[in-house]
Amino acid sequence: MATSKKETQFSLSIALREDRVSKIDRSVQQSLQIGEKVAGIATGLLNELADGGLMLTADQASRIQSILGETTGEAIIKAAEKAAGRRGGGVVVEWVADPSWVGSFEDTAKQQGITLSALVQQMMDTAVDNGWFYQMSIQPRRILLSEAADRYLRQVMGRDVFTGEDIVQLVKEKIAEADGDLFGLATTKEAVPA
Repeated sequence: MATSKKETQFSLSIALREDRVSKIDRSVQQSLQIGEKVAGIATGLLNELADGGLMLTADQASRIQSILGETTGEAIIKAAEKAAGRRGGGVVVEWVADPSWVGSFEDTAKQQGITLSALVQQMMDTAVDNGWFYQMSIQPRRILLSEAADRYLRQVMGRDVFTGEDIVQLVKEKIAEADGDLFGLATTKEAVPA
């Protein structure tokens, strides 16, 4: 369905304080009469609003300015995407790498002249492109440990092989021994999951 491109002319009466008129006059660099500048701004804003644009109040713009340091559309979009966990139409996923892998990842990224984030993105793209992503079975949740943390836990557990369930059981026992307040947080025994 074609939309009409015919324009309707309106004769509007716009009342502005002198200080606002001066701001508009200074902000529009074209050599136009002030009435033409105001009409041009009003026409542009009304067309943007009619096309689905968004107008912010001065208070809202001031709050955005204090948070972001700028009120450009691009800055607002970046902040909104970050808050929503999205970027450029995609979803941003936080991934915590096993500490024992980070060194080799950083070395590889440095050799390729790219950032660590770019390397991880390439790894995920490769997994998807090769169909590996769809062939993976759901794995149990893993706890990532450095070598030092692994040695410490083996010492605490008194054995070389233990599971996450063993660690949870140890924590539950220690909480029970501390009468439910192992960390000084007034945690009750009932709050500990079974």
